Amino acid sequence: MHCKDISVRSVGCELRPEGIAELMRGWKAYVRAEYLLLEHGGEYAVLRLRKADADSLFRDVTGYEIVSLPEDTVFVERPDMDVLNLPAMARLQAEFPGKAVVVRGLFSHVSFIKGLHPLRLRVVDTVPPRPSKLGYLVRSALASGYVELPVIAEERCIDMVEASKDAGTETVMFPCSGSGISADRPTCFLDEVPELKGSVTLLGCRLSKRIFGELYGREVPFINVCPKDNVPSDGVRTIVKCCRVRTGHEREGDVAAVPWGATVPEVVDAINDLFSDYVPSEDADIPMEKGWRIRGAPRRVRKSNSTGRALMAGAAGHVRRRSRDASEVPPPLGERRVSLFRFARFAKQLAQRVPRVGVLGVLLEVRPQMRYRPLHIPLGSHPAALVTAAGLLVEHAQHFPPRAAEEGLQ
Repeated sequence: MHCKDISVRSVGCELRPEGIAELMRGWKAYVRAEYLLLEHGGEYAVLRLRKADADSLFRDVTGYEIVSLPEDTVFVERPDMDVLNLPAMARLQAEFPGKAVVVRGLFSHVSFIKGLHPLRLRVVDTVPPRPSKLGYLVRSALASGYVELPVIAEERCIDMVEASKDAGTETVMFPCSGSGISADRPTCFLDEVPELKGSVTLLGCRLSKRIFGELYGREVPFINVCPKDNVPSDGVRTIVKCCRVRTGHEREGDVAAVPWGATVPEVVDAINDLFSDYVPSEDADIPMEKGWRIRGAPRRVRKSNSTGRALMAGAAGHVRRRSRDASEVPPPLGERRVSLFRFARFAKQLAQRVPRVGVLGVLLEVRPQMRYRPLHIPLGSHPAALVTAAGLLVEHAQHFPPRAAEEGLQ
């Protein structure tokens, strides 16, 4: 939730129920304010507001609910934390279980979290190389804004050098020479197809063992370090890399496998699939922008004030259409995802040239009298919104005169 939705006020009274009740008499709140953070002497209390229906920007508070008092509230400064990122807020909640956590983060944005139950995601990968590549991809996915789930990742690395100590032969063979592996015994690498003298123990997966058999025509002592084969059967949602997966991801129960050369978008989809059945706890206070909430919830389409058409693109890349005149609608885009990184170059241009005016989302207006499409990027928006905006601009460039897309970036 953006700072416009959370009002922060320093007050001169003790933050007790009776003091708060007196303070709230005649209180007015901004139309977007859903929560009120009260500060007194370095202590904080959190209120949820109810406001009167009106057309004014500031409305009478007709009631409130105390979310937390000072004894149940902590305040932290995290200058590098995106308070709009739910996985980041989940990690913060895990540091202070049972507490309401008020945080001042990146760009001095203020938000809070309470009663959020993090989702555990186990990441199983082999090392070296270090750090774990899959661990890096998962961290990037959770920071991308495309995983609107309170996921906390924990890494379980299979150290192939340590595993090689169980070999019963003098020489050990690893799958890939590019991994940077070095051991305290003679080593060789399957991808180099070396000439073998004497016995050797192979470390790898079942595919590695099959490749060895076809190359050398014999069986080999084998230590299975395949991440997928080393996942415990304990019901914990787990993500692994698998050389048998070519693109996208494959899910078997609680395990999702992505390609060995996976990309962040593939990891994003795998995580969202693993937790597709997630339902947030009813007792959790998770301040988020209206229309942008847990995956699967209905999304609000922002209305256009002009006489043209409006398209709303969410952080997950879904595109929805509104039109006052169906005959003016260009060929349908359909409910499909816009690639996260396909339009990164255009997103960079947008970030430099387009004013930011809202929160988490992109409003694209098409006015009949204009030759190009003005793109409005939200204030405090995540980079995901920029990428989606760039995708929309390029997707629709064919409906406009030459150079219209370039002019739309100005």
